[in-house]
Amino acid sequence: MIELQNISFQYEGSPEKALDGISAVFDAGKCTCITGPNGCGKSTLFRILLGLDAPSEGRYLLDGEEITAAKLKNREFSMHFHRKVGFVFQNSEVQLFTSSVEEEIAFGLRQLHLPEREIQERTEEFLELRTYGASRQSSVEHQRRREEADCACCGVRNGAGGSCHR
Repeated sequence: MIELQNISFQYEGSPEKALDGISAVFDAGKCTCITGPNGCGKSTLFRILLGLDAPSEGRYLLDGEEITAAKLKNREFSMHFHRKVGFVFQNSEVQLFTSSVEEEIAFGLRQLHLPEREIQERTEEFLELRTYGASRQSSVEHQRRREEADCACCGVRNGAGGSCHR
């Protein structure tokens, strides 16, 4: 469960807060939709949820434990955190960071600093599971939209220690 308690965030040099007093609870296994106009703070909120930024004020709790910038600087804690929290963009093509399906799937594992051999083994497992074997070196740009979404999901789930199933 993720709990936000009176979260605020202000970008350096900005006269106003990007987020001001946001409180919310996101239960495990539930799907939550965050909507709003451009500039309302959705991306800032997700940056906080992903541990990329820390709130200026308020508390962020994951399964009852407070998430802070200091804790996320600890490699062990950060790896544990990123095994639990992942994100897939609505438009999956903006999520992809690499030029091949194989590298995209391995990306999440590399962020966890796993040994290269384990990254290769787990990537191979996902490639075969998702039947990407024959297209592993093809350009992600040339994959169909469904395959892009699958690839993004696998990268996030793989990095978060989850699994990818059809």
